Amino acid sequence: MKSKIFFLLIINFISFGQKIEGFFISPNFGLRLPIGNISNAYSTGFNIGANIEYANTNIPFLIKSEFKYGFLPGKDLNFNFHSNQSIYSASLGLNYFLLPIFSNDFLFLTIAGINVNYNYIELGIYSTESGMTKKQLEREFGFGASVGMTIFLMDLTLNYNIIKRDSYFSIDYLIRLPIYIAY
Repeated sequence: MKSKIFFLLIINFISFGQKIEGFFISPNFGLRLPIGNISNAYSTGFNIGANIEYANTNIPFLIKSEFKYGFLPGKDLNFNFHSNQSIYSASLGLNYFLLPIFSNDFLFLTIAGINVNYNYIELGIYSTESGMTKKQLEREFGFGASVGMTIFLMDLTLNYNIIKRDSYFSIDYLIRLPIYIAY
């Protein structure tokens, strides 16, 4: 209910030039698709996370801090070994609101975003025969870009991320929950 009221207030205040701002927490989840060389070693995985966001009608973008966990299951190395990759990331970024698309029931906005992220990568190799586990840990900076659609309370985005030598696409669904709203 609060979300619907906030959305109506945004439309109302934008049309009258008034200021409205808010902080949001936004849980998200999606598919992670490895591309390039990494796709030879890993299959499609998933990611889950949460954003902390700030929006203000005086600026045309949303400022976000994002925390995510991503998992890519490995393809079998051979008969006795398999691998996987876990990525824990923290990022800072901006989502820019582009062209509005109107329908009878909703106002859709197209969005484009960029982010810079710090990643903690855990590579695991497991032996099915002996039960041995070998883990390799890496820390890397990366960046990403995204495009998508939003009705402000929900986003559907296609993201491209690159971390040193690896890159992947992700398709994410996000639900934006207001924490604080001022007008």
